[in-house]
Amino acid sequence: MYRLIHIKDPYKEISIGLDGRDEELCKPVLQLFYTLGASEGTLRELESTLQHFLDIKNKRKGQTLEAVIFPIVVSIVSQHGERISSTDLWRLITDSLEGQLDEKNSNKFYSSEYGKLYRNTVVQMVCDKFNAEKEHTEKGNDLIFDIVRLNRIGKIYQNQGRMRIVPVDHKPDSLTHLTHPIEQEQLNEIRDSDTNSLPHRDESDESVNQSKKKCPYCQYVEHPFFLKVHLRNAHKEYQNGI
Repeated sequence: MYRLIHIKDPYKEISIGLDGRDEELCKPVLQLFYTLGASEGTLRELESTLQHFLDIKNKRKGQTLEAVIFPIVVSIVSQHGERISSTDLWRLITDSLEGQLDEKNSNKFYSSEYGKLYRNTVVQMVCDKFNAEKEHTEKGNDLIFDIVRLNRIGKIYQNQGRMRIVPVDHKPDSLTHLTHPIEQEQLNEIRDSDTNSLPHRDESDESVNQSKKKCPYCQYVEHPFFLKVHLRNAHKEYQNGI
């Protein structure tokens, strides 16, 4: 609901010290409260709460088969190069895991932690999760890895540390840049305007368009109700009565 009402309001840019999915999950919430001027205590409490659930998520992810196999794959690629046969890959992975191969079927491995593993399943997981390309040859299948992508994927399985809100300096955009003197009468008119009820949002209604007013601090134009909300959230000068 807030985003619908404030769809035109700018958000203050922040950095939270995280990347990837962790950033996608946490930054929107922190950015919203930071833009609304939440207290330092509130922001720290939000950081602590989100970090708690992130730690739980990442701990579970770190215990998955793909997370265990990833450093093994990285070690294999660093030692044997970007191209490796699926046969050699399977052998090196099973040699690194705790368990044993099936005596009658070398494509089946009994892991002490993950149970029964099959060669085709593990090789396909490596292709899907680590962006390896499979190439058919006369001697079998080769897997080709991209070092850059592999390093990028590695961030998913790394502990990125504690999040922390850090403001990002940026040039004012068209919604927040002051381009003309502010007239006190215009501010008073906005403050005194009737904003107790939401306006009808039919843009084809001329009465709605005629009632719109321009922000005295920037180029934002809206109905007085939404304009007052914009002023409270985007301009500290208005909040301070300047």
